[in-house]
Amino acid sequence: MSFLLGSDGKISVLRVSLLAIAVGGLFIIGAIISIQIDVTSRRAPLDIEVYPGATPWGEQSRGRSQRSLYFQIPDTEPEVVVEYYQQKLNEFYGTTPENERGKPLSQQIPNAECVRLPRQGNFSDYEPGNGLPAYQYTCIFDRSYSDILQVTEVIIQPGVRNDSDPNAPNTEGMTVVEYRQQWEP
Repeated sequence: MSFLLGSDGKISVLRVSLLAIAVGGLFIIGAIISIQIDVTSRRAPLDIEVYPGATPWGEQSRGRSQRSLYFQIPDTEPEVVVEYYQQKLNEFYGTTPENERGKPLSQQIPNAECVRLPRQGNFSDYEPGNGLPAYQYTCIFDRSYSDILQVTEVIIQPGVRNDSDPNAPNTEGMTVVEYRQQWEP
């Protein structure tokens, strides 16, 4: 504290001002470094832990900063896989299925809930054996900030078979998971 005192033993306004400027400068430098670290961390795909036992099935790049990763999960119902990803969403967003006021999760944070499409039944163009999924669930993990994009959309579908194309993959009895990822280049 003695460095704040002048030669007359009183607090020196100049020394206090210089100290305040130095502390403020350190805060500004720290903020700039923190922002740069945050921006840099968003320049890569947002990786979400894959369902245990999932087998990688392929990857498709869609430009410098977009890709799709595909996984197959044998002998597991899509709803079981959805429960796993819903738990991951709860951890990601720091939410619970219902808060103390009883609000549904979707009202607490947008996108914090895996959504089934269509809500009931099957897609209108679905027929067994036509190679199209009956329904799907979508879970969105969004870490975007301001104009910096970092999103992983997890799409969960029941496996399908395609009777008309013998070369088409048969995923019947499996659950298929796709990670659609976008990030800043």
